Amino acid sequence: MSPPVATGVLVLPRQTAAALVCTVALALGIRATCSASANEHEPTPEMIGEGVISTPDDELRANITPDGQTLYFEQSAAPHYLYILYESHLVAGRWSTPAVLPFSGL
Repeated sequence: MSPPVATGVLVLPRQTAAALVCTVALALGIRATCSASANEHEPTPEMIGEGVISTPDDELRANITPDGQTLYFEQSAAPHYLYILYESHLVAGRWSTPAVLPFSGL
């Protein structure tokens, strides 16, 4: 196991700290996902589903299932007080057209 990294009041393994950085980046609206680079302690941002998931719209707070096959995310709708929840599935190496979740309130 990697030596811990201090992050605020939490002490996390390096991989967990890197995942936390990626999660925060996504929460701030950075349209990227992170994977390990040659140096496993430095995540490399990657566009995902460009034109399908990552669009000129305001997508944020993405979460992926442990098997890597389903992505859940929010999209801000004007006037930016409405957030719509979506899901997309990885099918044959491509992300499906996002579908509004039935409980999203849309």
